[in-house]
Amino acid sequence: NNLMKKTNGYVIYENHRLVVIATGFTRKSANRKTGNMIQIWILVKAQNPVKAVLTGLDEIICGDCPFRGEICYVNVGQAPLAIHKTWLNGGYGYAGTFDNKTGEWIPDKAMLARLFSGASTRFGAYGDPVNIPLPIVKRIADHSANWTGYTHQWRAINNQAYREYFMASTDTEEQKITAHEMGWRSFRVIDDGENPSDGEIVCPNYTHGVQCADCGMCKGKGSKAKSIVITAHGSKKKKFSKVRDYVSNPLDNMNPTQKIIGERLMEKQNNYTVTV
Repeated sequence: NNLMKKTNGYVIYENHRLVVIATGFTRKSANRKTGNMIQIWILVKAQNPVKAVLTGLDEIICGDCPFRGEICYVNVGQAPLAIHKTWLNGGYGYAGTFDNKTGEWIPDKAMLARLFSGASTRFGAYGDPVNIPLPIVKRIADHSANWTGYTHQWRAINNQAYREYFMASTDTEEQKITAHEMGWRSFRVIDDGENPSDGEIVCPNYTHGVQCADCGMCKGKGSKAKSIVITAHGSKKKKFSKVRDYVSNPLDNMNPTQKIIGERLMEKQNNYTVTV
């Protein structure tokens, strides 16, 4: 009974391959950069997040993101693994109904409005948020006070409507230019010594200590601000270098399982789509 007991998390969408869970309703997020935001996680149903990375099944939720696998900034053995386990054990409520026979998800629109009313929401704490059907994204954004969202699937024709809500995750200045030409605002990581290019500013968290929950600049075309950059530092700096290398030579940086998937992804790199 979704109305009887408030839990820390709710399933807000699922299909036969993935489940989308929002957490942070009874316990505040401890993330110092984002602040107190509702965190939305996109997880593979068939395998826990650690195993999904090892087998390459994380393609379902991450698409062709160059951070997939071992260089992802999310430690899948921590929060994603715990959330997947809690979901398997029936520890979350449901903001909708899933028909396992037909694969149809019927959202509880009134419940979504109540859950996200006045909240700051982080779409895609793990997983690419274009896996969430656009009407659900719109419903949540309409009732949230603020939100953030980033997608590496911004080139796909079927995903263009998401630019109203999410930033295009770009890894080079050339990609940023392409994203802007396609009507997206962008987010990218730059190296030490690099400066923002035309149409970009440095993330206010780095310049003024503003938390994402209070900022409002990373919500796609929902903000009129310039595009955002952050400087790679700490452990992210090493990962950033790997991603820059991957963008230039993607197949050289994959294990055998990922290489098979990567070859297939490269064939459809410019029209990769996610069914939502």
